[in-house]
Amino acid sequence: PVEALDVVVAEIDAGIEAGEETQRRQVRELLDDAVGRTADALVPLVAAYVATPDGPRYLALSVHGLVADNESREILLTDLFTAFGQVLAGEEINLAPVATPWRDWSQLSVELAAHPAVLATRDYWLGATDSANIQLVRDGSFARPSRSHLTRIATALDDKQTTELDDARRRLTFPLEHFLLTALGRTVAQVTGGGTLLVDLVGNGRAVLRPELDLRRTVGTFAAIHPITLQCNAVSGYTARERLETIRKTVTDV
Repeated sequence: PVEALDVVVAEIDAGIEAGEETQRRQVRELLDDAVGRTADALVPLVAAYVATPDGPRYLALSVHGLVADNESREILLTDLFTAFGQVLAGEEINLAPVATPWRDWSQLSVELAAHPAVLATRDYWLGATDSANIQLVRDGSFARPSRSHLTRIATALDDKQTTELDDARRRLTFPLEHFLLTALGRTVAQVTGGGTLLVDLVGNGRAVLRPELDLRRTVGTFAAIHPITLQCNAVSGYTARERLETIRKTVTDV
């Protein structure tokens, strides 16, 4: 557990109204810079105290995705506001207890991996991984990736594309994940010419041992990762609906 951490202290420009986009952007940039300085080490929590010469003060927090999932961030934010409220009221900080530590979930998950029912699926998973014939690593190296290997490409859907996507989701009742996998398959096919790609999907690990464990107050990463074989086919010859149906069958058959 993190009992203490260094807090980055910084100041942003004066003369900006509180809540303006310029002020929010400067706070994000300061936090991004603080996070960037810890990129080569796993620092679970980065905190920055940001002051303005003539305005409010901010506490900016960044929690590493490897130590906290989305539910954990909600727990942390709720506890943070609760603690602030108690201090401002002159009270002792008193937060709700954690029913199940993350370590208990982790140890039980390891035990579950050795269960006979789980071991009986071993041939299925090995067969699925062996069928992949597309390799996106150019030099054949499978060394651990570092920050230098990553490239961030930002894009955005326009209003028309967003409306079309929302309409398709409602009509077809497909989750967004299926649309993303379909787009990934088409993109890979355009680059490589087609084949079978192995893709790891991340599910909600909090549900794996439910209801035996109460994880409503537990902070940590709860990822259930499993591979699927993504068929990457050329654009011609398949409609978007057919591609989505194939993806749904692939995901639900696991």
